[in-house]
Amino acid sequence: MVHNPNMQVDYPNLKISKNGWFSYRRRIPQGMQWLYDDRTEYKVSFKTKSKNEAIKKWHEEERRWESTKALALNHDRSSLAELEQLAEVMRQSWSMTDSDLESMSDQQRGDVEVEASSVLQDLLLDEGQRDEDYKAGPKQTSPSRPIGRDARELALAGIAGLSHLKPAAAFIDVLDFYLKEVAPTKRDEVTRVKFMSATKSIFDKVGGLLPLGLATDVITLASSDSDRERLRLGVRRLWANGSTRRRNLVAMKAAIKKWNEFHQEQLPENLFNGYVSKDEITEDSKERRSFTPEEYDLFFANVASNISDEEVSLFLGLMAETGARNNEVTSLELKDVKPNAEPPHVIFRGNKIRGLSKHGLERAVPISKETAARLVRFVGSDSSRSPLFPKYSDQSKGSKLSDLCSSQIVNLRTDDERLLSPYSLRHTFTDKLRKVGAREDIAQYIIGHKTDGSSRVHDRYGTAVPPKELAKTVAKARETKEWGHLIFSCCLTIIMRLSRPTPVQRTQL
Repeated sequence: MVHNPNMQVDYPNLKISKNGWFSYRRRIPQGMQWLYDDRTEYKVSFKTKSKNEAIKKWHEEERRWESTKALALNHDRSSLAELEQLAEVMRQSWSMTDSDLESMSDQQRGDVEVEASSVLQDLLLDEGQRDEDYKAGPKQTSPSRPIGRDARELALAGIAGLSHLKPAAAFIDVLDFYLKEVAPTKRDEVTRVKFMSATKSIFDKVGGLLPLGLATDVITLASSDSDRERLRLGVRRLWANGSTRRRNLVAMKAAIKKWNEFHQEQLPENLFNGYVSKDEITEDSKERRSFTPEEYDLFFANVASNISDEEVSLFLGLMAETGARNNEVTSLELKDVKPNAEPPHVIFRGNKIRGLSKHGLERAVPISKETAARLVRFVGSDSSRSPLFPKYSDQSKGSKLSDLCSSQIVNLRTDDERLLSPYSLRHTFTDKLRKVGAREDIAQYIIGHKTDGSSRVHDRYGTAVPPKELAKTVAKARETKEWGHLIFSCCLTIIMRLSRPTPVQRTQL
């Protein structure tokens, strides 16, 4: 490329040579020269003739300069003793022993300013980049700003001669490394973002139980019996359900294991062992069951009486009419809702909100015209948004939604140990399909259960407008009032069928 000598460079301190090479040059004020080996000029060759590339590097140098300038304003050459004192505090918080410090040579401790002039710049730039990654949002790998590891503290470490020593691994370091190593291996962008969000959420919740949050040193905490016991009790309160606790702690264990694969400093992989007993798993992994017709009617009567949120009501209505999984319904996008088609239907498939489960099947399922009309009213003129459900498309609010809906369920079969939950609507719809004589392969297709039969149905119908016979099957299932083979005592059966249950009085939500 031929250099244009008349090229305009409108960025201060960005220089261009006669041959077209870009560089960064600026005078170093006297108050900052101690950070630059007593030099009076700072110069960096960008080793490029591309103006666009040079401008990117110029921004990096400007951020580097401003960080160094801020440090110089707070600490000059005369405050070196103060810096060393602060670094000593940091040394203790990083679990360095006195012998570690004593092992340094006198020459090393005497030449700290020379060492800092080069090390300081890299430390500040690294921290600045992590800040930029954090501000860029969830698609970046860096999970959050390092707590207690700001640029000033790292600079103090360099100035005090500790820059060659790495701090003990904190939980934030383990999380950061885990996401950087594992997130890129996910099969698609939706799965990657979901993995990062879920993992960060788990770490944040555990961090709330730690002495210094996620800045807590892993090894120091593991060596304290009292801290470990407090953590164990806190985790049990945080996730009372044993299955949920075990599932979430898998991420903590996996992150520590991944750290140990790549670092000489080994962290205790048994830190989160013994948090869940086999009895708890057995107790919390009870089989779910369908609603009885009486429980079904009572549940929706309670929802109508006590929950005024149309988003919640529509969520439950779609579950009841399609037999879809909870997260398949909350992850619907507007483009997958076809209320004006014939017949009206919704399409369940992977999208930017959430990918389909590996056991899920992409499918189109008819809905009633009444529900279609409600959807049109619910969306109204807000047709520009992507998710159908603005509030509950956020997967982190799934537990809150489930708890809200579960609060309206009344178990009329107290002798049945199986669980009754909003997910029971899926089991109930399956029973309804069986009751109306739906073919097994059609029923499996409608509820999205991937089998050889349902996959053949998908190959035939895909996600186009469902055929009339499919709509008729769904309509029959939706309208049936009896399903399954439910075992009641004779007295209870007579009482329930003679008297329709009335909504339970509850506090208005």
